[in-house]
Amino acid sequence: KMALHLTNHLAYQKITVKILVDEQKIKNKMNKASDMKATYALIIGEDEQKNNSVMIKNMITGTQEIVLQSKVAAYLKK
Repeated sequence: KMALHLTNHLAYQKITVKILVDEQKIKNKMNKASDMKATYALIIGEDEQKNNSVMIKNMITGTQEIVLQSKVAAYLKK
């Protein structure tokens, strides 16, 4: 539910989003994001849901950072 809300918010901000919610392992999802030439991957696990945050992985540099859900759009636009 949090992922869908975030997707709608980012789409409203004119940020292109593709959501992967299947049962694949995270490694497979990261490979799929890489194949799609994604700049960022947003990961919402149990901890992120509890804290209203999102793990943002830069698919180019490999760095990752935890960002509050309310700050994700601004983070992606910088």
